[in-house]
Amino acid sequence: MTIFSVVLFLHLLGAVSLFIAYGIEWTASSLFRNASTTEQARSWLRVFKVSPPLSGVGLGVVLLSGGYLASLSGAMKQGWIPATLIAIFVALVVGFALILPRMKRIRAALPSEISLVPSLVALIIAIVFGLIFSISTWSRTPATTSKA
Repeated sequence: MTIFSVVLFLHLLGAVSLFIAYGIEWTASSLFRNASTTEQARSWLRVFKVSPPLSGVGLGVVLLSGGYLASLSGAMKQGWIPATLIAIFVALVVGFALILPRMKRIRAALPSEISLVPSLVALIIAIVFGLIFSISTWSRTPATTSKA
């Protein structure tokens, strides 16, 4: 197994974690809007809380591994790389400036209850470990068949 294949796997794992995190975030925020009781709103806010750490780690892995892969292939000079970095920066500014303060105000307005979402966190950890341990089977070459 080469360094290139490990970095490529990490890049794809980061992309998968971004998709999972954004899926959790979008689902929780859409169901949060439809919540009719305080308990429903609180439960969807707890689910929403899982997304930022997962998407932050995924974005970091995608950026670092993507930078390494782009430097190997000479793609750093192509126009889509700066455009992507600018778009990520704009999305982060919008998220930190508009969305995060709103979520903090909503969370502060609800009565507090200390409870996490351990089953969701355990599921995400199991998916990540499953992907990591399956890399050894992806690198195996198929057995050659002998002609009789």
